Amino acid sequence: MKKNTIAAIVLLLLMLDSGYFVERKDFIHLIFTYSSAFAVYFYILKTAKEKEDIEFWIKMALILRGVLLFSLPHFSEDIYRFIWDGRLTNMGINPFNFKPSYFVYNQLYPNILTPELFSQLNSKEYFTVYPSVCQGIFAFAVWVFPKSIYGSAIVIKSFLLASEIGTIFILKKMLSDSKKVLIYALNPLIIIELCANAHFEAAMIFFFLLSLFILQKAFLPKEIVKNQAIKKSQHPLSKSLILSSFAFALSVASKMLPLMLLPFFIKRMGLKRSFVFFTMIGISLLLIFIPLFNPLFINNLQSSLK
Repeated sequence: MKKNTIAAIVLLLLMLDSGYFVERKDFIHLIFTYSSAFAVYFYILKTAKEKEDIEFWIKMALILRGVLLFSLPHFSEDIYRFIWDGRLTNMGINPFNFKPSYFVYNQLYPNILTPELFSQLNSKEYFTVYPSVCQGIFAFAVWVFPKSIYGSAIVIKSFLLASEIGTIFILKKMLSDSKKVLIYALNPLIIIELCANAHFEAAMIFFFLLSLFILQKAFLPKEIVKNQAIKKSQHPLSKSLILSSFAFALSVASKMLPLMLLPFFIKRMGLKRSFVFFTMIGISLLLIFIPLFNPLFINNLQSSLK
C-alpha cells in the first residue's frame, strides 16, 4: 500500500502539472511530464494484482479526473469554439449556418461574439463540425455563464467528467477482469485529452459503451452473463434494442466516429436484428438533429469535415 501511495502522489503531481502548468510550446517540460506519467502508468499496470490495489487505483483514476476540472484547456483551442457555438445558439442562430469570420468581418454582435473570443479560435474560416449533443452542452454552458469563458468551460468539463465516471463504471460492469479497467482509467492520454483538454470523445465513448452494455445484458448467451437467466424478449423490437440504439445515436451525435463500427454488429446480432437496430439508430439521429437541421446544415457540415 505504501508503494501505491507514493505512485499515486507522483501521478497526481504529474497530472496537475499537465493540466495547470505545462505550456504547449514548452516541449521539454511537456515531454518530460507526459513520459513520466506513462512510466508510472505502466508500473501500476504491472504491479496492481490484488483486488484492493485495483479498487484503490480505480478510485485514484476518478480523483485524477476530478482535480483537472478547474483547469482551462491549454493544449487545445477547441473550448473557445465550443463557447462561440453556444453563444450563437443562445442568440437563436444556428451555429451550422455561418463561419465565425462572418460575424467579426461584418461587426455583428461584438458584445457577445467578442474580438477576444474570436482571436482564440483555430477555426475562424470553418463551419462548425460539432453535432447535436455537443451543441446542446455548449448552449447550456453559455446559458449558465453567459459572459464568462472560464465558467462556461467548467460546465462543459463537468459534463465530460460525468461521462468519464460513467465510462469507468460501465467498464467495471462489462469486464470480468477488473484490472483491465485500469488500462483505460489510468491512461494519461485519456485523462489529459478528455478531462484536461475537454474533448467530446469522452461523451462518445460513454454512450457507445452504454449501448454495448445494454446489448450485452439483453442478448448474450446466459452462460456468459453471471448466472443470470436471459428470459428477456428476443423480438427484434425489444425494449433493450431500442434503448441501445438510442444510446448509440447519442454517441454518434457526440462524435460521428462510431458510425464506421456498425458493420461489426451484423455478425454478433444477425441480419434481421441488425437491420432493426440500424433503423432505430437512424430514427433516433433524425430526432436528435431536428433542432439544428436546415437546408444549409449538410453542405456546411460536409465542407468543414472535408
